[in-house]
Amino acid sequence: MKSRSLRAISRYLASPGEDASARATRTSLQSYVQEMRFELADQMIQREFLAIYSGLLGLVVIAALGWSQIDHTILGLLCTVRLATICHNMQIAADLRKALANNADAQPLVQRLGFGLGIGTLSWTSFLWALDIGTTMSIEQMTIVIAVIVSIALQVIGASPFRHAMKAILAATTLGFMPALLHFAGQGRMGIAFAFASFLAALTAYGHLFARQTRTNVALQIRNRQISKRLTDANGSLGKALSNAKWLANRDSLTRIYNRRATMAGAHVLHAHMAPEQSIVVVIVDIDHFKQINDRFGHATGDAVLISLARELDRWHRSDGMRCAGRWGGEEFVAVQIVEGPEHGRTVADTIMAAIVRINELGHLPSAVRVTASLGCAMWRADTDFEDALRDADDALYRAKIAGRNCIRLARHAA
Repeated sequence: MKSRSLRAISRYLASPGEDASARATRTSLQSYVQEMRFELADQMIQREFLAIYSGLLGLVVIAALGWSQIDHTILGLLCTVRLATICHNMQIAADLRKALANNADAQPLVQRLGFGLGIGTLSWTSFLWALDIGTTMSIEQMTIVIAVIVSIALQVIGASPFRHAMKAILAATTLGFMPALLHFAGQGRMGIAFAFASFLAALTAYGHLFARQTRTNVALQIRNRQISKRLTDANGSLGKALSNAKWLANRDSLTRIYNRRATMAGAHVLHAHMAPEQSIVVVIVDIDHFKQINDRFGHATGDAVLISLARELDRWHRSDGMRCAGRWGGEEFVAVQIVEGPEHGRTVADTIMAAIVRINELGHLPSAVRVTASLGCAMWRADTDFEDALRDADDALYRAKIAGRNCIRLARHAA
């Protein structure tokens, strides 16, 4: 994004909002501008540190070559000034990095750094003032000129994210080169004067080009991060939706306990993980006289009875990782548990019956409603299918109903 576009957004943000839509747009733009300035400042810091380290190397080269070309006092003074500006800019860059890390206002530091870059550029060109360039240039003088030009170019590249800093550098470069231009023009050496002028023009053009490219790249980076965040959020929402859909697909819509499909799947998981010496107890629970409860007290009470029983079975299920329980259909529920042997089948059924008795003690149902259930218990043997165990448990349940209900009966194969 160009700087004038960023300024246009800033002017828009300075005007008062009128409605909720305008406020939402304002908030989005504020976040964008803040992120844009943060990224630009961060890139400026990275480039400035590169320019500083390169500048130190260039200063060593100029000091070494200038020892025979420049008065020692002047050379020492110029090197001291340049080293001071390097240290100053390095400190500001370090402070700016800390400010960005702490999400503090970095604009004053950016402005100070831009001013420091301008002074630093002017100190680079001052080395050209001290050179006594005659009709010809020595290798040392040419190397010093090249080192100065390269250092200034690095300064422009480093400051390109912020136009005011780049303009300060270009202004300092023009001011610094002006004596040399006037000197060569006065001597009639228009070729060298034209070369310096061309360098300034090219430096200005490339500076603006770097600025546009930097802002465009930063804008694309921000846009990519926004898209990535939206995709991450969308994937997270989709994952939650899929997880919720899976949960709903495995639950009975009324009681929220496992439905028939999930109960059967859970039973097969238990069967796959049990040891060879272990067995699985299958218990069918049927609420006694459930139709009469519905007819006498209403379907709302009937639903409450189902929910109460489901809650107790779910609590029983969650208390042990080797258990599973769910609503099989209507007023029937199925519970399965891994046990160490067939002789433990009756114990499991007694535990479930005790949980059913507890429903009447909790007081969640009308006092006139008394919940009882008939239980059929069978063993799922390793050489049989789950359907065979269900059939045996259903036969045992039928015998429990014939026996007067509210009791437990074991399948003929169960111990």
